[in-house]
Amino acid sequence: MESITLIENDVPLIPITTDELGRMRLSPEHKEALLDAFERSSMSGLGFARKYGLTYPTFASWVRKRKEAKQAQPALDSLVEITPAASPAAGLVVELSGGNRIHLADASQVPLAAALIQTLSR
Repeated sequence: MESITLIENDVPLIPITTDELGRMRLSPEHKEALLDAFERSSMSGLGFARKYGLTYPTFASWVRKRKEAKQAQPALDSLVEITPAASPAAGLVVELSGGNRIHLADASQVPLAAALIQTLSR
């Protein structure tokens, strides 16, 4: 097996191995690194695939699968509206992606929290 290194702006990103038939063997992490580099680039999919020695149909399927996976994640408009209970001591904690939390002490803070969540989703 031959080993080569992916170069992005003269910085080695990942090692790529090829088998005896010349096919590239990449781990899921390596594919994600390539897709991240593609998203940061201004290149077309075909140009990017050619630059890194990938077959375009394979690369295009990676891009499509990543896009579908992102679309499968729940969107903010799939949230359910709730009315906080009138318990002043309890409040409400909203957990956001990435582990961030918003603590609402009373119902008057709900519109502000909704505006914040909507702004963060952009």
